[in-house]
Amino acid sequence: MSKINWPVVMLFCAISLLGSGCTIQIKPISGDMEVSGKLLPNKMNIYGTVTVLNNQPSKKKIRLDNSGGGKYVANLHDWTQMAVMHTETALHDLGGSVGDNGQKILRLSVTGMKLEDTSGGQICTINLNAQTNDGSMQDYEIKHYAPAGFVLAPRLACSGTIPEAISGLLNDTEIRNFLEAPQ
Repeated sequence: MSKINWPVVMLFCAISLLGSGCTIQIKPISGDMEVSGKLLPNKMNIYGTVTVLNNQPSKKKIRLDNSGGGKYVANLHDWTQMAVMHTETALHDLGGSVGDNGQKILRLSVTGMKLEDTSGGQICTINLNAQTNDGSMQDYEIKHYAPAGFVLAPRLACSGTIPEAISGLLNDTEIRNFLEAPQ
């Protein structure tokens, strides 16, 4: 009877798994990060009801990188929905009225995402497009860093981009003028 060389078997299995790579979907979790008060404008007089819409039609998964043998993917529609939820919450926290059939419409779309390895962690870059029903359009590129050594670093890096993007959106002069103008 032959004896099984377990260390060799384990090494072979490990090499097989690393070589094949696996796909990991980075999903937004609404509780990961919140738009904190310090990121929001000090004061805003939002006029009328605002409707915030998900303007990202694609529900396909896009590849973010090929880090560490794994392929990270994300669904831009899902990430846009997280941006919509955070924007609605932030507008409400600023005293605004948010609802369906608003006089003001803000269409959001996460148009791209990228995940990069650094020597100390991971950086996620997100591109957010905002369109208003008065014809204004703004694009934001936000990068967020998460330190290495934490298994959730890719998700934390990407989730951290959304509150920063919403902060940029609500501090943007054109968007503020749109939200504060009577219609």
